[in-house]
Amino acid sequence: MIYLFSDKAHEGVVHLPLIRIVYDTSPINLEGIDAIIFTSQNSVKALESLGVAWKNKACYAIGEATAATIQQLGGCVAYIAQQAYGDSFAHELIPLLKQSHVLFPRAQEVVSPLFQILHDAGIAIEERIVYKTQCCDYPPSQAPEDNAILIFTSPSTVQCFAKNFAWNSSYIAIAIGKKTAAVI
Repeated sequence: MIYLFSDKAHEGVVHLPLIRIVYDTSPINLEGIDAIIFTSQNSVKALESLGVAWKNKACYAIGEATAATIQQLGGCVAYIAQQAYGDSFAHELIPLLKQSHVLFPRAQEVVSPLFQILHDAGIAIEERIVYKTQCCDYPPSQAPEDNAILIFTSPSTVQCFAKNFAWNSSYIAIAIGKKTAAVI
């Protein structure tokens, strides 16, 4: 049996969402902001939920899925990362954002030093926590069966799995991304 720990269900696998997203509802002022860096679809959705005028800003997306969310909500994608890793993305952005005042809406917990890389490069950047992830709770009876293949989609899904279930030595883990693999 294959288990996918993601917010989206896919045919042919058992869908077991381990995290839920909680948006920050504090007001945000985008006056003076030229560009917005989005490193997740959730940060796009968080700004949209606040009802702020973000769509007229140049949006920089870490990946195709994030770019698609920006476009679906009416935003303008100025750039999509060549490599979907925060550190690499930051270095790609340095020459593009030299003259911009940038907002980085992000999760409460991040695994990449994107903000620090850009700040150290002299980019005028502000960061704002716009959402956090929380673990869903499951009874032990919902633990994956023996010999299951477990697909982890983020470091948070690995952490929430560990809070819910004991590791079974027969499990096979698959990580989506280097940062996720590092925490398994």
